[in-house]
Amino acid sequence: MGRLLVEQGLPAFGADLPVPDAIEDVSGTSVAQLSDAACRLLLAVALNADLLRSELSAIETPGAVEDAVSAGLLRLDGEHVRAAHPLLALAVKQRSSPSVRRALHSVLADAVADRERRALVLALAAVGPDARLATTVAAAAAAPARRLDAVRLAEHLALAGEPQRLRELLMPELGSLPAGALRARAWLLLAEPSCQASRGPVWDWDHCEALVDAALVECADDPAIRASVLVRRAGHAVSTMRIAEAETLAREALSAACRGAPNERRSAPYQLAWVRALRGLPVDALVAERPAATTGACHLAWSAECVFAARLAWRGDVRRAYELLARWLALADERGELFSHVLLRAQLCDVALRAGAWSTASHLLDEWAGSSDGELLPFPVYERSRALLSAGA
Repeated sequence: MGRLLVEQGLPAFGADLPVPDAIEDVSGTSVAQLSDAACRLLLAVALNADLLRSELSAIETPGAVEDAVSAGLLRLDGEHVRAAHPLLALAVKQRSSPSVRRALHSVLADAVADRERRALVLALAAVGPDARLATTVAAAAAAPARRLDAVRLAEHLALAGEPQRLRELLMPELGSLPAGALRARAWLLLAEPSCQASRGPVWDWDHCEALVDAALVECADDPAIRASVLVRRAGHAVSTMRIAEAETLAREALSAACRGAPNERRSAPYQLAWVRALRGLPVDALVAERPAATTGACHLAWSAECVFAARLAWRGDVRRAYELLARWLALADERGELFSHVLLRAQLCDVALRAGAWSTASHLLDEWAGSSDGELLPFPVYERSRALLSAGA
């Protein structure tokens, strides 16, 4: 693909990347040998990256979706569905005709519940003036969904490691957000570690606690908001070594998450795992109970597995710790989670330093030094690691 881009130049805005002829060799799957149902499903996820499992069932039967997942063509991420190999989906798209794509957009429009997404799908299906499209666009433009989309975009900016853009997006919107859960989610996003780090080199715990408290005031009775607040409070307590308080908060957060906060089903065990690890207790049970996926934005690095890896390193099993963290780092890169990438790279570097693997640590730190993503961490982790390397090597 790199050679094609050099030869052909970058594609126009909105156009697809060129797919090399050898893509089938890379993915191990021949597009020509795929069933019609599999091709339609791959085309659907190529045309719309936010499709839910229930929406795909409007295109093909639930059994066809299951077959595509079992065959390794599709991958489930909670209720969302994506192509297991994005280039294979792109190859299916480029082999389809415009009329086939418009027909599939038309079918998707009947399945998509969100008004703004439906308007977009209808627009892609239209070939001229369309009364249904005009009505849908007018309804979407008048709906409060625009403010909801701002918060959703901010959640993805947090995952992508864009704290400055997150702040620039949310700060002007805070006054117009309706009181309740939506504004509470905005306050919690502004309390994100990466967002706080972008404010300056000194971590302001009081400011962060004030943002979290503001979220709780907005929506104290919402179990999802309460779980998110408890998770962040537990994290602050862990960071300031208030272990007993952190354990109480983490257990409350885990209980609240199980009652109705799926997005915290990963991060609540993460905070409790740190409490147990700092007390010298095993965290295996928390790793085993982790859900396979969450339904919303959640940092991959906020997983009990990462604490398990840290504990392995503390106990001298640096090889297993490094292998586990390396796998999670690759997954964070695959998912485009910059904040998780930075956090996991810092953990990998710490393991390498503990093992005396100076060249590995030096390579990681050199990569780190060549980027600006270290600003996402609220503490001078890079400087500490570089000092330890100088002392050890």
